[in-house]
Amino acid sequence: MSVPTVSLMDAVTPKPGHITWSASNCVQEIIFNATATLGLTSEEVATIKAYTANCLYFTLNSALRTEKYFSIEPWFPYLKLFQLALTKLNATEGTFCRGESRKWSWAVTSLSSDLSACVRFLSGPTHSPSGTLYTIHSHTARSVQNISKYSEEAESILLPATSFKVITHGVHPLWSDTYTIELEEIRSATTDTSTTTNVVLAVFTKHITTPVIDATSGHSHLILPVSKTIGNN
Repeated sequence: MSVPTVSLMDAVTPKPGHITWSASNCVQEIIFNATATLGLTSEEVATIKAYTANCLYFTLNSALRTEKYFSIEPWFPYLKLFQLALTKLNATEGTFCRGESRKWSWAVTSLSSDLSACVRFLSGPTHSPSGTLYTIHSHTARSVQNISKYSEEAESILLPATSFKVITHGVHPLWSDTYTIELEEIRSATTDTSTTTNVVLAVFTKHITTPVIDATSGHSHLILPVSKTIGNN
């Protein structure tokens, strides 16, 4: 499926039941105030910032979580711009984390290098939080800390169609109501990011895969839809 490259405003044109007027107006304000940085044009900066500032977060993720083509298709133009902008940022190799108040969620596409930021997104008191805490070893995460509205979250974003294998999983040694999952990114046979957009659109047009941990082999192949940072679920 071929998706044309359009302007950011065209990509977020309100569509009944999908993209709201308030989201579109929020993006328009961000475009007006965006400036070029980190090798990105002002519009590319606005594309990323519109997501991290929550203009589109709730409606976009609601669509993605339906796993229905009808709900996701209106977002293809924006998702293409979002991914093209991310691929212009330098990939970072390192260990990241993600905290979620839910016990299980596999929409892990944004991370933080700050453990305390991840823990804040767990539910319950800080001395005994509840939820899922991920440790992710990645070599392709793109830092958007200098673009994000919430720079204190030390946010990085993973591209869709990222694959991981499960290293360990179990109950946190100090917090009995927190589950921990350690993931290692699987290095792709190709590093050509020019094909990435076609890959993700193929995934979206077909289905979104929800993986299950194989406790015997300890491996799981993940096809990840786009979703938000370290929490805000």
